[in-house]
Amino acid sequence: MNKRTFIKRVPGGKTLQIDIDCNERINYVLISGDFFAYPEDFIDKLQEAITGKNISEAIKTITFLYKKMKPELLGISIDDIIDVLRKACA
Repeated sequence: MNKRTFIKRVPGGKTLQIDIDCNERINYVLISGDFFAYPEDFIDKLQEAITGKNISEAIKTITFLYKKMKPELLGISIDDIIDVLRKACA
């Protein structure tokens, strides 16, 4: 596994951290930081849903899951997650 860590400090001082192993596909991903997500299992479901996908498929999946679950993200946005994933898999 070639796991790397990417950190983004979002406006307001919150931190988003993504640990990822990504080549052509996302082999492993862990999204964490000092933010909150409701429902609480949204991030877990998101990680599970994008594992095995390429970045383009992952972004579509994230958008779909976000619209379906309508989570409340406190401290970050869904665009922050997509932004860090794009950089991680570039």
